[in-house]
Formats: sequence, structure tokens, C-alpha cells
Amino acid sequence: MHVGARKADPRRRIFVQLLLIFVLPWFLYALILAVQPVDPLGAWRGDVAWYADHYLTVSQGGLWLPALGHVMFGGIGGVLAAMATGGLVRLGCRLAGARDRSGPVFLLTMILALIWSFTFFKVVPETVTVIDVQARRLEIHDFGVFVRIPAQTRILTGHQIFALELSSITYNRNGARYLRLHALTRGREWVLIGKRPCEVSDEQACLAAADPELLQLARWLGHGDRPLDTTRPGRHIVLAAP
Repeated sequence: MHVGARKADPRRRIFVQLLLIFVLPWFLYALILAVQPVDPLGAWRGDVAWYADHYLTVSQGGLWLPALGHVMFGGIGGVLAAMATGGLVRLGCRLAGARDRSGPVFLLTMILALIWSFTFFKVVPETVTVIDVQARRLEIHDFGVFVRIPAQTRILTGHQIFALELSSITYNRNGARYLRLHALTRGREWVLIGKRPCEVSDEQACLAAADPELLQLARWLGHGDRPLDTTRPGRHIVLAAP
């Protein structure tokens, strides 16, 4: 017997596997974010890697909370879903007198749960607004609530937009303040095109800090010569030309 050969510790092996499953995807995702091109509206990305140079998102910002959601729903929720699915398959195989196929089904369910949770919490947000600077238009892509598949796409050109409005909202459950960016069409329809957390708690300071981003978007849409209206409480507005 070879004295130097020792059996691998199963707990260490499981720890390494979990590290690769949950940490490596987020490490690679953060690396992709780090090499994204510089964007004047980068604060509105919500830490989402997208194919366009200029875009806004409606998503959960940051990486820590989405990563925690990935662990909870993809890991713990995935195990529970896999156990339930595997149990049903095992029962069906017994009733049919067939070979037990619950093992592969358990593994497949876990893999799908991990992929779904990673996609749901970060890779694909609720809404992505792509800014086409050359055409002076917004392409608003909405995705499904629970399954992040394309739901609808709206295109708003600069001349269709009557105003851009920057406002704030406070969520009572945690007291966090968020900025919201809407486009008002000439048909008097408000369209949410972006959302991001405030870096300061004061509402006026939060709005003022985002004014350059609002004006930059207005310039890209052909409304750069219009003044910024800050007289309305909790709202900063850029009106389009008549």
C-alpha cells in the first residue's frame, strides 16, 4: 500500500464544486463589466453587460444581492425542485416497472435552476433601453417577468418624444431611493426607460447629480438646446422642441 496516497476529502471536493458553480460565473461576469466601454450613462446600466455602447436598464443594481439571489433560488431552490422532480420520476419508474431515471433528472433540474437564476437576477434585466445616437431613437426591449424571454420591443424616435422626465421614488420596505427616467410621447404616454439607485439620500441632491445624464440623453435625441425645468417638486424635465 502506498503510504503517500490519501483519499480526497469529500467535504473539500464539495466545497470546491460549490465555489466553481456559484463564484466563478460572477467572477467572470464582473470581469466582463470591467472591460465595458466608457459610457456617460454608465450609472444606468445596473451592472448589466449589454451589447450596445449606450443603454439604460430597469434591473436590480449591484452584484452582491443578485449573487445572493442566485445562491438562494438557484442553489437552495434548485435542490428542492430537483428533489421533488426526482421523486416524481422515481415514483413513476416504480409504477411502470422501469429503470430508475431519477438521478439524471435531478442533475438536469439543478443545472436548469442555476442557469435560470443567474439569467433572472443579472444577465437579462426587466427592461433594456438601447440608445441609437445616430438615428436619434430609443429601442425599449421588455422581457418576461419570470422567464427572461423577449416580450415586446418599442421604438421611440426623437421627434416622437415630447419630454424626458427624471424623478425619484422611495421604497418603504427598505427606505432606498431610486431615480426613474421616463419618456413622455406626444400622445401623452409615459414610458419608463431606465431606473437606478440614488447615491445620496437627499432627493434634490440625487436629482441634481443625475441632471448631466438627463441632458446628455436629450442631446442624443436631438433636444439638447432646450432648458432644464427644475421648478416642479421631485421632477426635472427637458421639453422637446414644439
